[in-house]
Amino acid sequence: MDLKSAQKMVADFASERGWDENLPTQRGAHLVREVARVFEHTMYMEGMTTRKPSTNLEKQIGDCLFSLLSLANRLDVDIEAQFLRALDADRQKYPAEETRAKSLERLREASNIFSIAPRK
Repeated sequence: MDLKSAQKMVADFASERGWDENLPTQRGAHLVREVARVFEHTMYMEGMTTRKPSTNLEKQIGDCLFSLLSLANRLDVDIEAQFLRALDADRQKYPAEETRAKSLERLREASNIFSIAPRK
């Protein structure tokens, strides 16, 4: 499945339920809540909290995508085109070799701050 197909599926789903006219702020707030739940998982996984999330990480990531597609639909954004545009822009802005070295350095610094071991 491509992003265009997924976006259409979400549009149809929302339309069938009368949700297609929900305000963008409602959809945005829902997206923020879903992303916060994913963040809770990463904090737990990295030992930054001892409170175990009550939700399933994979489900939350799926909910984030659904919410993002729903928001894109409401704002009439072709998410596949914008994803490809963003990926191309980031490839130019962050060349792989230069960026990798800087990223590893920042990870080491963060590991010292948060007392976590970097992945190998």
